[in-house]
Amino acid sequence: MDADAKTSLPRYQEVRRELMDEILGGHYEIGAAFPTDHELCARFDVSRHTVREALRELQREGLITRQQGFGTTVVATELRRKPYVLSLTTIDDIRIDANEMRFGIDFKGVVRLGPDLAVPAGREEGERWLRVAGLRQRAGESEPHCWAEVLIAPRYAAIRNELDGSRPIYLLIGDRFGVDPKTIHQVITGYRMPPSVGRALGVSGGTAGILVRRTYIDDTGEPYEIALSLYPAEGFRNESWLHGQPGDKRVR
Repeated sequence: MDADAKTSLPRYQEVRRELMDEILGGHYEIGAAFPTDHELCARFDVSRHTVREALRELQREGLITRQQGFGTTVVATELRRKPYVLSLTTIDDIRIDANEMRFGIDFKGVVRLGPDLAVPAGREEGERWLRVAGLRQRAGESEPHCWAEVLIAPRYAAIRNELDGSRPIYLLIGDRFGVDPKTIHQVITGYRMPPSVGRALGVSGGTAGILVRRTYIDDTGEPYEIALSLYPAEGFRNESWLHGQPGDKRVR
């Protein structure tokens, strides 16, 4: 990579790249403690936000893990194929995750749900929704990340012409109609990869996949967007941290 290309990278990507080179180059053993956020801020002369974004990328690539109260630990010294770490605790984390993706829209139009969509979406056959479908990939990467099917309630179908894949759909709905998610219900299940989706993702049809369904619910309790994301099972990891309440002595 030439110097001009390197300097065009966002600062957090430059930090990520240097830290990744160190991990892959053997500077840290598996299980070793990583420098603190404060130490990295001082070393690279960047904000804590920049460091966190760089570490978020390293975590997604499966090289480190972060736990509140215990810091950052190296868990791998080589990259795995198509890594994806789902590590979300708040609605804001979903916004950050979605903003890092680009949606290559192949189809958008109002449809009546058949069983192929109604079942994974948790809806009734025959319902009308605005369907948006295509491949998602992380900004700056060439390989597809997942296949996405997004269903939008017909009352918001007027947003169709504004959908270009550059922004998360639920944020566009919020800007246009003043609707924000009161709750997001997330369900993760195993799902056999359809042949057409497998070809798009570069894996064999019929192999194991992971389906992530997020249902966006407004303050009246009505779902207005259902986002289905289908990933190859290889390289997928769902990560959660469960913390006890203050004063808890043990887990019962």
